[in-house]
Amino acid sequence: MLLGSGAMIVSNFVNTVFRLGMIALLARVYAREEFGVWVAITSMTAVLVTSDFGIGNALRNKLAWLAAKGEKGNDDAREYFLSVLYCFLLAAIVLSIGVVIGGRFVPLQMLFRTSNVVLRLAGAEILTVAQVIFLLGIPLGLGPVMFFAYQETNWSAAFGVAYGLSGAVVVFGLALIGQSIVSTAIGYFLAGLVVTTIGTVVFLIRRRWNPLRVTPRLILPRVWGLLSLGLRFAAIQVSGAFIYNAATLVTSATIGVGDAAEYNLVQKLYTFAIGLYLGLYNPLWSAYADAAHRDDWNWCERTLKRTLVLTAVIFGGFAVFVTMFGNSLLKVMAGGQYISQRLLFALLGLWALCHILWSCVMAFLTAVERINMMAILTVICAGLFVPIGGILGKRLGIVGIAVASVVVLAPLAILGHITAFRVVRRARLRPRIRETMEGCGKA
Repeated sequence: MLLGSGAMIVSNFVNTVFRLGMIALLARVYAREEFGVWVAITSMTAVLVTSDFGIGNALRNKLAWLAAKGEKGNDDAREYFLSVLYCFLLAAIVLSIGVVIGGRFVPLQMLFRTSNVVLRLAGAEILTVAQVIFLLGIPLGLGPVMFFAYQETNWSAAFGVAYGLSGAVVVFGLALIGQSIVSTAIGYFLAGLVVTTIGTVVFLIRRRWNPLRVTPRLILPRVWGLLSLGLRFAAIQVSGAFIYNAATLVTSATIGVGDAAEYNLVQKLYTFAIGLYLGLYNPLWSAYADAAHRDDWNWCERTLKRTLVLTAVIFGGFAVFVTMFGNSLLKVMAGGQYISQRLLFALLGLWALCHILWSCVMAFLTAVERINMMAILTVICAGLFVPIGGILGKRLGIVGIAVASVVVLAPLAILGHITAFRVVRRARLRPRIRETMEGCGKA
């Protein structure tokens, strides 16, 4: 566990450095509106990458359970993995054809508000190709994620680094030789698809699974069985990713791609810190699950309280620092052309605080499998963001988008805390009720 946790921390840190380098280059090489198209596209694809109906998490849980059952479990695990792979590969091909055909009739260029018609069309072209790549990436990229099920986190971390490195190399190469933003973006997404596909091949080799050994008639029943749990994961994944990334998309569509670039850069100062912190925090997931199985809910409560207080202090202090010195940090990251108002730094600091506290609570609720209520609430909040963001964005500009982000996420963080501690209290009462009933029975 320590090896895997350490590997993931290193992977997250290295990928953060790669992303910072890419942003520093792209913000300087391309014009403000071209960079705005880039951040809008990457925000959209960050949502697309979670759109696997939760099947990835459900399959990982299933493989982890089967891994302890010896040879029979290994055979069943192979069947489940290949069933999901082939079923979703077929679905991805069919949906990709639909995306290419439908892209001719859906005005995707409306997502990129700019007077530059060529740039709007370029954005639509990138988005169409990106959707196809990410649809194919759902089945072809299963392998790197499934290493977690076999406690081979170091392999997943290695492919995470390879993913970041390949994207950075392609972006640096294409941008420096003067390629258009279309070529650079498509090259970046293709590089990621190649790496994750190689990861799946390596996963199959390490398991010594023959990719042709699968029972066709059982493919759909197996996948259907995983979907019942997967859809609950999907609600959290997609809605959470949408809330996390939708602000840039709403800004691009309602205000302009240039303002989307500014908003996204300010947000990036916080999102990089969130990514690094969650890399350190994620190992607590397994600790919560272990404590819950042992009915050690007092430990869960103490740890949850301590981590939430520590997280609030760390990110509260970080938000104050960024608010004070944000423009200096922007100058280092993207050059002198991006200057923003202090109010935006402060509001996004509050957004980051709400998001990290919500993420900490969700790690606990996911570990103890109490996500039904939060799945519903997350979907509702995600649905409210677009109308609220659109209204406030038109009235207040990018500051209005930031206000909308806080308005939507703050209640979710608060309700998540209430739900988490209610779960602890109820779980702690069960042994007492059981003991009381057993005592009454003996009497």
